[in-house]
Amino acid sequence: LARFNNLGTISVIYLIVLVTLKAVRSGFHLEFHWFESVNNFVAEFRLSFPQLTGVLTLAFFFHNSVITLLKNNQDQKNNVRDLSIAYLLVAVTYLYVGIMVFAAFPSPELSKECIEPNFLDNLPSNDVMAFIARVFLLFQMTTVYPLLGYLVRVQLLVQLFGKVYPSFLHVFILNLLIICTGVLVARFYPNIGGLIRYSGATCGLAFVFVYPSLVHMISLKRQR
Repeated sequence: LARFNNLGTISVIYLIVLVTLKAVRSGFHLEFHWFESVNNFVAEFRLSFPQLTGVLTLAFFFHNSVITLLKNNQDQKNNVRDLSIAYLLVAVTYLYVGIMVFAAFPSPELSKECIEPNFLDNLPSNDVMAFIARVFLLFQMTTVYPLLGYLVRVQLLVQLFGKVYPSFLHVFILNLLIICTGVLVARFYPNIGGLIRYSGATCGLAFVFVYPSLVHMISLKRQR
């Protein structure tokens, strides 16, 4: 399953190439002068910066899925190395794409506030390269979904029924719920930035404050 998911790397490489080409063509539009009237002003500090913490805590919450992925590694002693490389590549990819899209966004024709959370929505609908990127993303989602479904199944069904695969009906209902949830969110709240912030903040809250307290309370109860 993990090897099949590796094919999604092709779409990531294409997105990096797409962002690079668009940035080279449009150039950078950035100005940092606080006390001068400029068209491309970018503030180094904003009161809305806590929104980033939701994204960061979501990355922290993903550790529970990492354990499930790495426990099947053939060579367990390389887990730290492999995980470090994976986090580094993800961080570099997100930073590169985010910075390039933000810097190359065509100000002053449009304000930086107009940047869509899905950066492909900032490109014209008749852009051929953007269309190809969406096809690649569809392919990537096709490869990622089985892996995400497996992670949810392991963490949820094992806790409820004690088995990764209780029956075909259990797995079918779970997959149906996952798909329906995704479709409903895409239909009524297609805001990936908000979803990441809120879900990340909620999951991070549980990991940082709730779970440690519960584990400590359970440990004290067992010691009595």
